[in-house]
Amino acid sequence: MNKRLLLFILSLLFTYSLQGQFVQVDTLSSRAEICIMTAEPGPLLYQSWGHSSVLVWDPENRLEKIYNYGTFNFKTPNFYLKFAQGKLLYMLSAETLDEFLRVYNYYNQTVQQQVLDLEQEEKQAFYEFLENNLNPENKSYRYDFLFDNCATRIQQGMEQTLPGKINWVFPTPDPALSFRDAIEGSLTQKPWMDMGLDLLLGLPTDRKMVNEEYTFHPTFLYETLKESSINKEGKVVPLVKYESIAYQAYPTEEKRAFHLWPELFSVILALAYLILSWSIRNSIWLQKICSS
Repeated sequence: MNKRLLLFILSLLFTYSLQGQFVQVDTLSSRAEICIMTAEPGPLLYQSWGHSSVLVWDPENRLEKIYNYGTFNFKTPNFYLKFAQGKLLYMLSAETLDEFLRVYNYYNQTVQQQVLDLEQEEKQAFYEFLENNLNPENKSYRYDFLFDNCATRIQQGMEQTLPGKINWVFPTPDPALSFRDAIEGSLTQKPWMDMGLDLLLGLPTDRKMVNEEYTFHPTFLYETLKESSINKEGKVVPLVKYESIAYQAYPTEEKRAFHLWPELFSVILALAYLILSWSIRNSIWLQKICSS
């Protein structure tokens, strides 16, 4: 087994053994920060659109906790089919920042961090919302590829805990993007997966996205937070206080892979069918001549 892979597996086992072993904090200190973590797309199908999580960091209370709405069971039967159809059961889990970044280090995905400019009571409200979602009776949810995922849960949670305080500015590309456009933009190197999702998701993906629907995509959520503002002490200030890179992917040599694109495969299949049909037809015609 590859040494790097073995170390990664062992680190994951260590991570799961420590899950839930956090310092119990009821009230955040004045030094606490709420950060939105956005990972760039990765090599696996479910990583193709990136990922969004929330970090609550409180050095005074020694709390460094990632809330991850993207946890699922790989052993679920028909995993990818249920993933696309919105029938896969997801859950909110918690881990430390080191444990979270270890995965993105392994898959070499850059992770950006946006620190939100919130008042103390706003941080506390969002923290309590996340903690409540982490309770066993609340942590699981029925994943929906377009309307209920790791990114939409964060935006909806902020709207619920900070009602009317955030002035959302959603991306407005011209012409407006459809869900299908946004999905396909991340699958240029996965043509067969692209075709499979087109078939599974069907016509609803052709609808143009409006307002908060853009936040189904982690990259669009990142852009939304970057452009949005919040009402603070009678002033309107940027929602993101500052941003930084939590993990920078290292440069790799781009490998050019040959893809037999679905369109090309369909043409080849059609030609093969025509040739086979022509051969059979002419074979029958020759047999009739010979027999006569």
